Amino acid sequence: METIAEAGAKAGAKPKFSFAFRAQKPEFSPQAVSPSARRGLIFERNVKRQLEWHLVQGRYLLLEHNSWFTYGASENKDQICSPDFLLHFPDKIYIIEVKLTWTPEARQKLDQLYSPIVAKALGKPTSGFVLCRHLTPGAPKPVYTLSEIFMSPTQVLHWNPSTRLGW
Repeated sequence: METIAEAGAKAGAKPKFSFAFRAQKPEFSPQAVSPSARRGLIFERNVKRQLEWHLVQGRYLLLEHNSWFTYGASENKDQICSPDFLLHFPDKIYIIEVKLTWTPEARQKLDQLYSPIVAKALGKPTSGFVLCRHLTPGAPKPVYTLSEIFMSPTQVLHWNPSTRLGW
């Protein structure tokens, strides 16, 4: 069954949600993880450690990892989603989608799913970016530090986990 967001993405439009709110983490049955998915999860854990370090340095107010949201429209079944990270600033929330390798679908997910849902649920403007380890030939020109991504029109942050994620 196609979700509201998937239907909107195919049509090239942002889906309209009549509601969005925080949700409890759903219970899932344990599933086998492929080797490439395992590498992606390791990369995400490394990103989390770096973002926690910047939080301790006072760079932002709050860091959330894998927060869950319920969303939908009255005529459709409720859906759930979980952005990788939320960085809270006084006037904005940045949504981070972590990918081991750049994919344009990550950018679409940010724009068409996470951004409108988080903005509606939390009542603050949002902006998002993809943080990735590997770039592909079609990837936008990246930046290399968090402060650059907040000021740049590019929406790709390239990071090598052998170094500190720069501010």
